[in-house]
Amino acid sequence: MSELIVNTKDRSIINEKLNKGILKDLVHSFQSVGVNDNIAFIASFQMLAWAKLSKDKNIPDRLSLRESNLPSNVGELNLVFTQLSQLGDLGENRKAFRNVLTVPVDTKISHAVQMVLEIRQRNLIEGFDLYNYSFRELSEYRESFYSTLPIEIVNLMIGIAGEVEGKSICCHWDNFSRFASTLDMMGATVSIEVGQSSIFPWLVNIIKETNVKISIGNLVKQPEFLSKEELVQFDISIAFPPFGQKYDLKVLDGDWYNRFPERTGSGNVLNIRYVLAQTIGKAIIAVSNNVLFSSGVEQSLRQNLLEKN
Repeated sequence: MSELIVNTKDRSIINEKLNKGILKDLVHSFQSVGVNDNIAFIASFQMLAWAKLSKDKNIPDRLSLRESNLPSNVGELNLVFTQLSQLGDLGENRKAFRNVLTVPVDTKISHAVQMVLEIRQRNLIEGFDLYNYSFRELSEYRESFYSTLPIEIVNLMIGIAGEVEGKSICCHWDNFSRFASTLDMMGATVSIEVGQSSIFPWLVNIIKETNVKISIGNLVKQPEFLSKEELVQFDISIAFPPFGQKYDLKVLDGDWYNRFPERTGSGNVLNIRYVLAQTIGKAIIAVSNNVLFSSGVEQSLRQNLLEKN
C-alpha cells in the first residue's frame, strides 16, 4: 500500500510538471515568431481548446487537429479558427475562436502545431488544468488575467455560499470562470456576467467541459441577464468587483430597474447594489476597506443594509 501511495504522489508531481510545461512551451513557441505575451497566451489556450474538441470528436473532420491537415502558418491557423467561430454545433462556445493572430499570415507556426498535436495524441489535454498555476506564475500575463485570484480566496467565497447543488448562481466579474467552473462541477446552474470583452470563459467551458452561461457587457449601465424586461434573480451571487471603479452619474439616470438609491459614481457602492438587485438569496461580495470603514456614501450603504437586515 505504501508503494502505491508513493507512486500516486510521484504521478501527481509528474502531471503537475507536464501541465505547467505544456502552457509555458506553447506560449514560448508563439513568442518566438513575434507574437506578444498576452496574444501568445490566448492563442495557446485556443490551441488547447482545439485539441480538446478534436479529441472528443465535437467538430467535423475537416476542422479536426490531425496529422493530415495541419496548418503550417498563421494564415492557415486563422482560417481554422474563423471556421470554428462560425460552427453552429459549438453553440455559444464558438466565441472562443473569434480572436485570430494578428501577425503576418505567412509566419510559420509549425512548432506550436506539432506540440499541440502531440498533446492530443498523448491525451495530455485530459490532465491539463490552468488552475494548477499559482497567482504569481500567472501575474506576468496581467492584461489577460487582471482578475485572477488566489485559490484560497476562491475557496473561501465558495465555502461561504454553502450548499450550491441545484442552485442558480451568478458569478459577476469572473473573467476567467474561476468561480463559475468550480461551481458548475459542484452541480450548480452557473452564469457569468463580466465587463471585459474576453474569450477566456468560453475557452474554459471547452477545456473543462463546463456549461456556464456567459454574458459580456457593461454590468451597471446595461445588464444582460433579463427576463421579460426584469432582472433575472439568482439564488446566490458571488462577486469580486474591481476596486476603485468610477461611473458617470448619467448611469443612474438611465437605470430602469431601481437598483441605486445612492446618488454616487462610486463603483464600490454601485457594484454592490447591482449584485444585490439580482440576488434573492445569499450574496458573497469581496470589498475594499473603504466600503467597510469610510464615511459618506459607503456609510449610507452600510446603514441601509443594516436597517433592511
